[in-house]
Amino acid sequence: MAATYTPHTWTTHETIATERMNAIEQGIKTAQDTANKAVDAMELRAAFDILANQVRAELRDLKKRVTIIENG
Repeated sequence: MAATYTPHTWTTHETIATERMNAIEQGIKTAQDTANKAVDAMELRAAFDILANQVRAELRDLKKRVTIIENG
């Protein structure tokens, strides 16, 4: 479950409380973690696509060899 962050409307001369500062820090961390997971997922998908294309190419080559042997 994703963490939620509710923006605070700051006013002039308002003290920045530890609780609010920690909420900001946690929001930044959550955004970074979410971005990193998205990048990881894209990299995993790209690696899968490369592997799938290699397997397809090897299967096409194997089918050609089988056809040559059968017709040989």
